[in-house]
Amino acid sequence: MCKIAQKRTSQEIYQRNIIKDKLIKADYYVCSGAMSLLDDKEYKSFISNILPYCTKGFVFNAITRKDNNLKSNTPLYFRTKDEIINFCKNFDVNIDICDDYLDNDFTILLTK
Repeated sequence: MCKIAQKRTSQEIYQRNIIKDKLIKADYYVCSGAMSLLDDKEYKSFISNILPYCTKGFVFNAITRKDNNLKSNTPLYFRTKDEIINFCKNFDVNIDICDDYLDNDFTILLTK
């Protein structure tokens, strides 16, 4: 995905483990799918660690409940929009939500 994005945009695209890897300043960080793999402590650490490196914003998605069609051998963590919004209120960011594309999925955009 990173290679394709770099080729299409002619921009530098990096793949990082936000909890462990050293980060660089970037306009935006994007996380798709990973939040559902992180427990409560990890997802809070993820958001806390990444925000100082975003000059414009951070966008990520999460799932709210188990979908019977969702097959996974990996444990998944489900969160409500309110749970994530309440945590994100600890930061000096604008919070926008998009939740009209799938029944059990929503996207949050945090902008500075």
